[in-house]
Amino acid sequence: MKPIMLPTPARAAAVLVLSLLAATSGGVRAEVPTVRIEARAVVPAIAAEATIEAVRQSTLAAQMPGRILELSADAGDRVRKGALLARIDPAEAAAAVAAAEAGIAQAESALANARAEYQRARSLVERKFLSQSALDNARAQFQAAEAQVRAARAQREQAATVKGYASVVSPLDGLVAVRHIEPGEMAQPGRNLLTVYDPAQMRAVADLAPQRLTELGAGPLRASVELPASGRVIE
Repeated sequence: MKPIMLPTPARAAAVLVLSLLAATSGGVRAEVPTVRIEARAVVPAIAAEATIEAVRQSTLAAQMPGRILELSADAGDRVRKGALLARIDPAEAAAAVAAAEAGIAQAESALANARAEYQRARSLVERKFLSQSALDNARAQFQAAEAQVRAARAQREQAATVKGYASVVSPLDGLVAVRHIEPGEMAQPGRNLLTVYDPAQMRAVADLAPQRLTELGAGPLRASVELPASGRVIE
């Protein structure tokens, strides 16, 4: 029988097949690199811009009118709880206290007169020299004078409380974030003076639409914050 001659490509393929058969026919299995494949859940993630803010922060506002006499802290300064940060001119508040004290003196003088008149009216009624209606009127005057004294004393207490607002102290240990006013400027009730915060506790606040939150699914969430200025990532 004549040998069958295969074309050159076919011969090459046949040699390759025979070589592979020879490699595996001796009972020795060729080593083949393997890769282990595992099924893992894909964790959804959302990227959003956030604002870094302090958990404990306080903006101190004036509670009385007056000129700023002193500001002992500036932005970036570290302050202690109870430290004096600002002082407001108490002249107007002191004048209110003095006026209230004068009002008390006047009310107490009127009360003394009303008390004496009421006692006199009672004595005259007992001796039938004065009508009951006159006694009732004297009693009403006396009670009104007592009310005036109470009101004057309350006004003095309020004025003294306002005067105490002349000294503004730090409510916490921390740093001054913003100084909203300068010495010599006029403060009015409600005007911001200083903002202080505690740098030990900070948080990132991001505004996310509700529909984006549903992409995260249920279960515990993890967040990481990247600080662009330093490239630092905080888990």
